Amino acid sequence: MLKNEVKDSWWWSVEAVGSYSVKSAYNLIQDQHRAGERIAEHSEILWKPDAPLKAIAFRWRVIMDKIPINLNLMRRGILMSADRAKCQRCLLQDEDSGHLLCSVRIGALQLELILFPY
Repeated sequence: MLKNEVKDSWWWSVEAVGSYSVKSAYNLIQDQHRAGERIAEHSEILWKPDAPLKAIAFRWRVIMDKIPINLNLMRRGILMSADRAKCQRCLLQDEDSGHLLCSVRIGALQLELILFPY
């Protein structure tokens, strides 16, 4: 059913405000290219058949940078405040997957167990 009172418009889902820019399109293409490189780079580790399915799925999400951490949630427009991007454990750096899984002590131990369970 069409709603006559609602104006039809274009929406660029890559940007939180919905506006297209060449820069955002370029960044999207670069992100996709880097994701392909990450998959190729980590394919030996990623598809180890002796790992539990949950570990394989988590590895995939880490490599693709798709875990729901503060910085990713800000990029998607879910978190709006820049101060919410900070790591909730150290409150010093932005919470990205590298910081959370490698710099924070407990995260580094968990990542090692997930990536190399054998």
